[in-house]
Amino acid sequence: MDNWTLAKKHEEALADARKRRRIRLYPPGILPVAAIAVVFHVVFGLEAETTVILTLAAAFLIFSVLYLVDRLYVGRKPFEEVVLPALVERLAKEKRTPVEHEHRPKKKYRGLNKTGGLFPRAASVSVKNALHTGNDSFFATTFVQSTGNASITHFKGVYVVLSIAHEERFQLREKGRPHLKGASYERKADIGDYRVYRESSREDSRIMEAYAQLLDELRADDSTTRVALSALPDALHIAIGKKSYRLGRLVAERIGEIYAAMQGILALAEDFRRARKKTQNDTDM
Repeated sequence: MDNWTLAKKHEEALADARKRRRIRLYPPGILPVAAIAVVFHVVFGLEAETTVILTLAAAFLIFSVLYLVDRLYVGRKPFEEVVLPALVERLAKEKRTPVEHEHRPKKKYRGLNKTGGLFPRAASVSVKNALHTGNDSFFATTFVQSTGNASITHFKGVYVVLSIAHEERFQLREKGRPHLKGASYERKADIGDYRVYRESSREDSRIMEAYAQLLDELRADDSTTRVALSALPDALHIAIGKKSYRLGRLVAERIGEIYAAMQGILALAEDFRRARKKTQNDTDM
């Protein structure tokens, strides 16, 4: 399905969603109007004519607000249920490999921050969408920690888990410290803008330099707010913070941009895997 057709289907899904939303919005709006009329006439004892005029004015304000909400609010549901599955199907055909998509998988991945150790263990994980290809996974997620009456958002963006093995645990991060339970990290000399935390010295430091270069490339994207990675014996966790944006009305060009971003995210697996393999080959020589 091409981008133009997808944009048209998204517009149709939006129109259908707006119809359903109007049913929820407008009928309940009559209740406050009726309540205002009762207050004006009974409580304040206004004459019928004055009550009608003031009630009509209040009704105009209330329904104007409802109209603005209806017109300006663009929910993500049409995108996530119509456009995203089609783009995932296109990715699978392009890569010639299965790409699995999960929409809001609830609590299935709530241990991401605990296994990766990049963010506080107390933070709760909320995954909106997940893509899986082979043994690699890509999550659109948020890590939030509640602190009494407030909450702290530690991360919002794309969280990647790649099946790349390492000889030791280490982390590259712009700020903060590791949060992996049971691991004893020691801070080493920084690589560029990244703090380096290592558990031992079994891994060749050149892999950290190669990873740091790839993180720099990710950070060069204007939409990226932060980057960090955690290397584990059986996996590589990469956190790519992203700016929030309003989805808005999707035209064909915008759908193309979203698809290109998805391609870039999936290409990360090959970029980091090549860097890992190159370092191993150089070490063996």
